[in-house]
Amino acid sequence: MGAGGGTMIEGLRSMALPISPRDPVAFTPFSYDGKDNPPVYLVSPATRRQRIAFRRALTAAGARYPSDLALMAALREGIAALLPAAELGPLLALIDGAEAITKAGEILDPAARANLEEIERAVAESDPRYRALLADRSAWLEIAPLTAASMFLVGRAGEAPLPRRGGIVPDEVLEALPEADIDAIGFKALALMSPTKDEEKNSASPASPPPSPRPSQATSLPSSQETAGTSSESITP
Repeated sequence: MGAGGGTMIEGLRSMALPISPRDPVAFTPFSYDGKDNPPVYLVSPATRRQRIAFRRALTAAGARYPSDLALMAALREGIAALLPAAELGPLLALIDGAEAITKAGEILDPAARANLEEIERAVAESDPRYRALLADRSAWLEIAPLTAASMFLVGRAGEAPLPRRGGIVPDEVLEALPEADIDAIGFKALALMSPTKDEEKNSASPASPPPSPRPSQATSLPSSQETAGTSSESITP
């Protein structure tokens, strides 16, 4: 739901790389653009078994990503509970239009975005079900990249691989990195779980990935450039 919802993961996977679980991908967050000696992280694409383990870890953590359809349905129900039926027409039309634009992968114009945010705020203040859905999405967007970073970050190029415990990078090791880097690494790992068709043809282990999230503007998401970074060809650490 919201402007550009489908662009985050699409932006992260925009470079057509040969994706193989055997070849970690070199990656630098865009926040380091123009800076001297930026870190080059190595992120390992997930195997099918690792994708299953990742989804299991999210489920075990209680992470749930409500769909745009679920959020829009709750928004309609919430606004219908607030206003008389005679006043609902223009607001429901706005919600319908926003949903259609989002599905088309387009961006709402600023005026429509502002109007929709007013509806979202009003419903969020009065409807606990809608608030719960927003909270679920917000939590997923925190938990998923952190979990992905712990599972698929190999280390830095030119350095020894990070220590692992139970197959993941321990919290005390991961938290030594800047928080913004951890998020960017995690989103990069998520993008590598959703290769393009060309990448799937080049992959040594193609498999159907989980659907890419389409986040709402209401969750104050970073843009694809802020979370993605730059990638080089897959290299071996």
